[in-house]
Amino acid sequence: QNSAGAFVNLLNDEMEGLVKASCFNLSRMLYGDGSGALAKVTAYADGVATVDSVKNLIEGMVIDVYNGEVPDTMEDLLTLPGVGRKTANVILSNAFNKPGFPVDTHVRRMLVKLGISRSDDPEKLESIVNARMPGNKLGNFSHLLIFHGRAVCHARSPECGNCVLKNICNTGKKYEVS
Repeated sequence: QNSAGAFVNLLNDEMEGLVKASCFNLSRMLYGDGSGALAKVTAYADGVATVDSVKNLIEGMVIDVYNGEVPDTMEDLLTLPGVGRKTANVILSNAFNKPGFPVDTHVRRMLVKLGISRSDDPEKLESIVNARMPGNKLGNFSHLLIFHGRAVCHARSPECGNCVLKNICNTGKKYEVS
């Protein structure tokens, strides 16, 4: 029932430009004006949310409180129903090109394996990385960790032998060639 998950996916790919459009146009697209946006929202929802919950999110606070514009600050984004820090960071980073470090399961795993933190608490990890990296690099760094986690550093069976980070990774060091 996390409408934010579908909303984030909507923003992430080819649809991220919609967030800058007026909420009137976005709402019109969601209701189906032949643009295909409704089908894309349904596909992105992937069983996590319903199209109605995405519509409710957009029509609710975004229209009533933010005059039809998706908020562009962490504080305001966190007031939206179903939006947590990860979603807010994705929106800030991808849609508004502002500093934002989304922490998902891949990012958490990678930061712990690389010894950046012993904690796997997303807020602590976000804070640690925010303090060490320039804001304009945060979103890309998160994406790189996600892509690497998906492609090479799988949770159950990491491909450490083929990993370019194995020499600095706590798990990968086991696979160093002597």
